[in-house]
Amino acid sequence: MNKVNIKIKKGECSPNQIADNLKVDLREDLNAKKRQPFKRWLFLFIALFLLVLIFTVCQNTFFSDKTSFNRLIPKEAVVFGLIDQASLYNQTAPFCQNALSKMGGYFNQANLDIQNDFQPLFKQEAAFILMPSNSETSFPFAVIFKKNQPSSEVERILSKIEPKLKEDYNFSTEKYRQIKTTFLRPISSVSGALPDLYAYAQIDGYFIICNSKKTIEAFIDSIID
Repeated sequence: MNKVNIKIKKGECSPNQIADNLKVDLREDLNAKKRQPFKRWLFLFIALFLLVLIFTVCQNTFFSDKTSFNRLIPKEAVVFGLIDQASLYNQTAPFCQNALSKMGGYFNQANLDIQNDFQPLFKQEAAFILMPSNSETSFPFAVIFKKNQPSSEVERILSKIEPKLKEDYNFSTEKYRQIKTTFLRPISSVSGALPDLYAYAQIDGYFIICNSKKTIEAFIDSIID
């Protein structure tokens, strides 16, 4: 058998060097793992902050309009919502759809237009309030407009359509707490298709239309008190 000589070189690689070469530094991996959750939480925080900011801006825009009507709303109100004048016909149905459609006819007879002559008198947002049923009607409601023009301009438009309204309504006026209130009661020939009463009044920068005497008095009380 032939002998195989194996030579071991000494001094070229010490045991300590071998140990150093075998060392694995795990700190970099740990730091990387720590950085990933931090970045994830930072991203979530920024996203949440932006959502809160957007929600706050939208909410403030909505409530700034709603707050202007808040003091008008009696505590016993059942429903309170803001509606756009352009959507008024659809959003208030079925409570006053027939009345608003008929009102458009009165405007046309007076050579006026609701969109061009009536809506510019008021701010774009109006309030719709449904009150509890009373002895006058099962669905007492109110539509409140915030005036964009002086009261004299509102009176000018009303003076043009009132002669047409008097063809179907008996007019009367009363003062409740020094506020002039106009009442319209349909004459017998049209009373079957219309509510028994409409009332409107101007007070403190607002124009209020109701279908109940008790309701309009409640709104006058809420504004004055």
